[in-house]
Amino acid sequence: MNTIKTLGMLLLFSCSTLLHAQSIEVALNLQPGLSRGAIDNAVYDNTTIPVSFAFRGGLEATYFFDATWGARLGVNWLTTRYHEVGVFSNSPEEETVETTTVKYAIPIYYLSVPVQAVYKLSSKNIGINLMAGMQYHFYLGSKDNDLYKAQQYPWYNKGYISSNLGVEFSKPFTDKLIVSVGLTADIPLSNFLKTNDGVVQLNNKNRLWQVFMPLKLTYQFKK
Repeated sequence: MNTIKTLGMLLLFSCSTLLHAQSIEVALNLQPGLSRGAIDNAVYDNTTIPVSFAFRGGLEATYFFDATWGARLGVNWLTTRYHEVGVFSNSPEEETVETTTVKYAIPIYYLSVPVQAVYKLSSKNIGINLMAGMQYHFYLGSKDNDLYKAQQYPWYNKGYISSNLGVEFSKPFTDKLIVSVGLTADIPLSNFLKTNDGVVQLNNKNRLWQVFMPLKLTYQFKK
């Protein structure tokens, strides 16, 4: 009964908030980008940190409280690559000297949920949005799921969190439709790989640093 009352109050609050909105924008977005990091065996100092293609896309909704400030929530599909590092011996019959190299680049998939504050700058011809917030990445799977079986490996992927900064430049296409292009950067706040016992070292090699170029088609609802 308490749960029903709570949900009812949240629904009433949401409806009241929407009625008082200055405007609401719903955007379809496609975001090509680059990822740096995401390797296992990151304890090896001589391992080169790889850069891979990444792609993110989905839907985002922005609620503007007034002509300047807004809040954004989205649901995106994120594809990037996980890198497995091989360890080799230069002289197996003598003293072992280990070197490292990236052996595999395996596609991995996430559900990416952005939660951002948006500041809109006024302009006659081109709109400018400044964004800052968080990205929550929920692990969905990989092309080779055997790599992520906890019973075979001491680590497995649980997703990660990153902060997000960005800018968008928009141009009205019609009274309701807006096209925009931008640049966003994801700064990792947690490791790409985690283990059951937490033994993975905190370092930048097993974190994901990402840059994206959002291309958006936005439909604007005004009061």
